[in-house]
Amino acid sequence: MWRGGMLICIVLLCFAATVSADASGWLVGSAGFLGQDRFLGDAAKAQLVIASKNRRTIIGTNELGDFGFQFAPGRYRLIEVVGSGGKKLRIHPSQHRAFAITDGGTTRFDVMLDH
Repeated sequence: MWRGGMLICIVLLCFAATVSADASGWLVGSAGFLGQDRFLGDAAKAQLVIASKNRRTIIGTNELGDFGFQFAPGRYRLIEVVGSGGKKLRIHPSQHRAFAITDGGTTRFDVMLDH
């Protein structure tokens, strides 16, 4: 009887370790250009450079400027945005740079760029 209980305990511990190792949440949003406080267009095929703890991740936007990416839970920061032609784009002055990802959550983070 004890042997079966021990086996169940070991299986549950392995499952718990696997679940915690795979912990993640989603970052979703859109990148677009603003001018005179109005929307001017999507930042299609741009690359967002995101950093956390000395690690950088590049996320690409689609044709509509939309993006989605899974991150481990933690705090992140938008470092820069590069356009489809390789030119560094100017992030709007009122753009927040920091965001947090929670385990199992979805964080909405839209990126405003100067035109």
